[in-house]
Amino acid sequence: PKSIIQGDFVDMKIMTKIFAMVLSIGVLILIGIVTQSFFSETDYSTYGAVTYFDNSGQYQLINSVAEDYVIYNAKEEKFISGFVLYYIQKEEKILVYDLGGGTFDVSVLELFEGILDVKSSRGNDRLGGKDFDSRIEKYIEKEFEKTYNQNLYKDLDVKNKLSIKLRVKEAAINAKKELSTQMTTTINIPFITIINNKPVSIGMELTREKFNNLTKDLVKNTTEKIDEALKAAKLKEKDIDTVLLVGGSSRIVAVRELVESKFSGKIISGINPDEA
Repeated sequence: PKSIIQGDFVDMKIMTKIFAMVLSIGVLILIGIVTQSFFSETDYSTYGAVTYFDNSGQYQLINSVAEDYVIYNAKEEKFISGFVLYYIQKEEKILVYDLGGGTFDVSVLELFEGILDVKSSRGNDRLGGKDFDSRIEKYIEKEFEKTYNQNLYKDLDVKNKLSIKLRVKEAAINAKKELSTQMTTTINIPFITIINNKPVSIGMELTREKFNNLTKDLVKNTTEKIDEALKAAKLKEKDIDTVLLVGGSSRIVAVRELVESKFSGKIISGINPDEA
């Protein structure tokens, strides 16, 4: 079909290609806006994106250094910063183990001829770092009850109960973080409540071994999703070249040991899980 524009006949196929080019430029501008929120000015200039036509006439977006700006994780509706791919310089099969605060996801990716392809993604939106925190919180509460023969929240109004719960949660989070780098941590919560008109405090030790026992089922649950993701991608553990640990709770020693046992020597070190 033909169309008249300013008195000239123009092939609509050509116009379609021109429109597609203009649209791709708009997409690039949008990507630039998004990525500026992730990268500094220096980083942004390093990760310059370009477009090209493949043989089928489709548009592809590639990254000049890291192969892509971002990977979109549709299940969790979030962006995994593309700068982690800076560490991957060749064609590889990649497994991303993402244990965040509230969810867990595993993605299997393949980097081939400059294209990053998401082969599969599996996850559990009810498993995350908060569940590991919760196990420590319950442990603190049980130990308090053993020591004082009284429930920590006995006879408290809603406001005071919430206040104490927040303090226990904060102590649990700090303990989890410390056990990622040391074998034992001390949990101290001064003047947590009043018993017999006297203020009482919480002071106890938590070992990494005890923490692992409290959370071993949570760690084991992540194994199932790894296996499911590999099966969906039609790959085996030996086929994976690189593993990226993402999310603050991936620092947990038992988690790293699990992943290392399945993908020995394939975890990329030097990446901050909170920034990946």
